[in-house]
Amino acid sequence: MNKPTRALAFALGTLAAPAAVLLALAPGGCGGARSNVVAPAASGSASSSDSPAASGSDTPEPNYCLPAAARGATLAHVEAIGDAQGALLVCYGAHAAPSAPCLTVDPGTGKPSASSTWTRPANAPSKHRGVYASPADRKAAYTVDATATELSVCKAGTNECRKVRPGYAAKAGVGFGEPFDAKDAATIAKLTKRLIAAASEDGKRLFVLDVESKKGGGGAAFDVFGDTFDVDGGKRLARTQLVGGSGASNAVADPGALFQLAWIGDRLWLAGYDAKDTTSAQELLDPVGGAMLDLGAPSFFVPEGNVWVAGLASPDGDLVKLVEPKSLSNLAKFPLPSTTIAAEPTRGLLRAVRRPDGKVWVAFANPPGTVVIDTGRVDAMQPVALPICP
Repeated sequence: MNKPTRALAFALGTLAAPAAVLLALAPGGCGGARSNVVAPAASGSASSSDSPAASGSDTPEPNYCLPAAARGATLAHVEAIGDAQGALLVCYGAHAAPSAPCLTVDPGTGKPSASSTWTRPANAPSKHRGVYASPADRKAAYTVDATATELSVCKAGTNECRKVRPGYAAKAGVGFGEPFDAKDAATIAKLTKRLIAAASEDGKRLFVLDVESKKGGGGAAFDVFGDTFDVDGGKRLARTQLVGGSGASNAVADPGALFQLAWIGDRLWLAGYDAKDTTSAQELLDPVGGAMLDLGAPSFFVPEGNVWVAGLASPDGDLVKLVEPKSLSNLAKFPLPSTTIAAEPTRGLLRAVRRPDGKVWVAFANPPGTVVIDTGRVDAMQPVALPICP
């Protein structure tokens, strides 16, 4: 089922003036309420380019386009609008800017149907980790409360909990996103000390990181193992070496990174975010068999359906990768006609929205455009460029 890597070039003619017919947009849609998106008005802080066509045959068609500054800007916001076929709201601006210009487009054709201004929510976290969703951010049916030596797996919103004692203790400061300095014992002692673990979606299994000091390797040298436990009986089902020895994990190799874990079906997602929170190493693991697939440092990851999609941003050229979770294998790679700006963080510079039919809409920047990924056919449509105002 493997497909060769295929470079994607922009479709010809995508910079032509858009069609006159406006797409009727249902409020919210699968992207949620659009409380921070304002259609430009004739007066006020947002100027208008989205005015209804007046009656009469000689009314010119609206010409929706992004300002010239968007050509080298990064993605500020992406949101699905309307029903299953719907449209995509894409906004471009400087990182952390309070607002950004947007177009509502058909991702397949790139034709805009409206322009607007998106305003960043006042309570939006400043760190990338809080802005861009990850599998660990999903609402879980079972949660894990951890101490240094004990874990409680609880049904979300209840006091129904089962305890698991793995038989080892957490290492102070490892995996909590703080710079680790083995010589600074006072700082290490103050850092959070609790086990890092995640419960499966049915609450029956628990994956725990066991961080052990490497013999003869110094205070900052560790071996890391991943243990899978049966929650009901507390029995360990499997143990996988992740770092040291036969381990090949990048996600949990840096003790100063922030470790995140999440079960997705019968696969485990691991991530390690660097101290500046600008990039991450991510992997998929079979928590029983031990097989692993390196995802790289995705700007987005869509783990839904039978084929999962990851977008990787790089100054050397962006690409979309399709992976099969069952076999933990790469199915296809599609280089994009965009290039990540070297000075920007690599996270969030590509965005994606999955449609109910399984297709994934991907938005990219520098230059701005969109592409539709067909996970059923393991293929990609031709990318389309978004129009830039003269």
